[in-house]
Amino acid sequence: DSIQAQFSKISAKAQENFSGIRVVKAYVQEENEITKFQGLSHQFLVKNLELARVRSWMIAGMTLLTGLGAVIVLWIGGSMVVQGKITLGQFVAFNIYLVMLTWPTIALGWVINLYQQGTASMKRVLKVMNRRPEIRDSERTRWDIRKLRGEITFKNVSFSYPGTNRLVLKNIDLQIPEGANFGIVGGIGSGKTSLVKLLTRQYDVTEGCICIDGTDIRDIPLQVLRESFGYVPQDNFLFSDSIQENIAFGIPKYSQGEIRETAKLAGIQSEIEAFPQQYETELGERGINLSGGQKQRMSLGRALIKKPAVFILDDAFSAVDSGTERQILRNLFNTFRGSTVLMISHRISPLIGFDRIIVLDNGKIVESGTHEELLAAGGIYADLYTRQLLQEELKQIF
Repeated sequence: DSIQAQFSKISAKAQENFSGIRVVKAYVQEENEITKFQGLSHQFLVKNLELARVRSWMIAGMTLLTGLGAVIVLWIGGSMVVQGKITLGQFVAFNIYLVMLTWPTIALGWVINLYQQGTASMKRVLKVMNRRPEIRDSERTRWDIRKLRGEITFKNVSFSYPGTNRLVLKNIDLQIPEGANFGIVGGIGSGKTSLVKLLTRQYDVTEGCICIDGTDIRDIPLQVLRESFGYVPQDNFLFSDSIQENIAFGIPKYSQGEIRETAKLAGIQSEIEAFPQQYETELGERGINLSGGQKQRMSLGRALIKKPAVFILDDAFSAVDSGTERQILRNLFNTFRGSTVLMISHRISPLIGFDRIIVLDNGKIVESGTHEELLAAGGIYADLYTRQLLQEELKQIF
């Protein structure tokens, strides 16, 4: 088991370095990472040598016992033949049977050894396979719910991450009508991403409840709930597959026309079609051959093609210029008029035309209103907007 565990560490280290090769090179850590890998490999070698020593003693022991047994049989059996207690034929037959039994017995030992190795590996696999998800359908699930419209209500919601006592969201009360566009702003660690993670049931609330179309999300079948969202997270994960397969990841069937239309809506069509193989272009691990902005728009396309009831955009345009951002949002609002949009953004400019904007601070909603109402209030939002305008002006000057 310790050998399998060590091999797992080596595999994980290799995978980390392949995935993060750009970071390793940027920080000139090649030699350091090679040294770490050599250390893990050396430990693996030591453990295998220990196993080899045990095996060598076993093989030597079995060979010695086999030879010793043959000598004893020859000595005692020969004496019995000389004394006339058994015939020579009986003695030869006994030896033949003994030889026939020797190798199956040795083979049984090898099989037991292989079985033990397999059992050690299987225990590690079963540890994962038998783990029950904390978030799952239960006896309270309403299986009659097949589709959601997108009216969202947070009722006195508080939340702390498992294993901690610190509340990252506190007494959140929020009503989002079906088809509304809501923006969320706030500082780092204010609870913006935690809010949308609760909505998609990556975690369950600690206190209060979240309802969609008047039903507690814990009563909605998980598949129905998550199929109703088009979620674009901060971390844009792309698979080592073609561009079209990445865009169509969330739907079972698609046409080339749908892929092209979605790419156009996401503002990435021209860049995809500039590749030699266009939509058949194979992406590297996590989309390593794409820029940050291309990854974000590819992830956005994955959400758009689902045509969901609710779009959740978690800082989905941080690597996209403001002009492209405005065009994509215009496409989104024109094409999906009936869908609810919940957008987290550090930039205020794309949220100006939203129906309502909420400001989170230290896990609480401290301000809520339209862009104009929040500016007039002169609070956190107005201060943030003023600072961003100043930053834009400084960029133009320098």
